Amino acid sequence: DYNKTTRTIVMTSGEALFDVGHHTGKPFIVKLGTTQIEDIGTSFTIQKGDKEIYVSVTSGKVVFVKLGNKETRELTAGTSVTFNVQNESFGETKSIKSSSKANEQTLNFENTPLSDVMVSIQKVYGKRIIISDNNIANKKITAQLDGMPYNTVLKVICKSLGLVYSLNDSVY
Repeated sequence: DYNKTTRTIVMTSGEALFDVGHHTGKPFIVKLGTTQIEDIGTSFTIQKGDKEIYVSVTSGKVVFVKLGNKETRELTAGTSVTFNVQNESFGETKSIKSSSKANEQTLNFENTPLSDVMVSIQKVYGKRIIISDNNIANKKITAQLDGMPYNTVLKVICKSLGLVYSLNDSVY
C-alpha cells in the first residue's frame, strides 16, 4: 500500500534519518507503536529504543503525535524532543545549538547529547551521519568546533568519546 494514498513506515527499533519531499496528497508517516511522526516536508532523525524515542529535525518540520490522546509536539528545524515510552510522556522540546556565519561554521556544544551534535553537524556540512548504538547517541560532549573541517570535527568527537567512525556509501 506504500505510496498509493499515504507513505507509511512502521519502525520497531533502531535509528533512521529521513529526508522527505512533501506531498500534500500523500503524507509521510512513521509509526512508532503508541506514537507516530508526521512529516511536513523535512529531514529528521528518529532513535527508537525500548525506553524512549528521540526525534531531532534538521530541516523543515514534523508533528510528533501520541496516538492515545492525540497530544502533539510540532518540531521545526534545529529542535528535538524525547518521548518516554514507559510513562507515555513528552520531554521538553529543546533547541539544537548550531549556527553558521558567512564562510565560517560555528558549532559550540555544552553537555550536549551526541545525537544532537550529529544533527547540527549534518546541517552545517550536509553529510549523512548514523549513530549505530543508542547508548552512544546519549553520550554528552562539551566542545567548541568553530571553523574546523568536517573530518577534523569527526576526529575530535571520536577521540573525546573513545569512538570510531567509518564511511559507507556517503554515510558516516
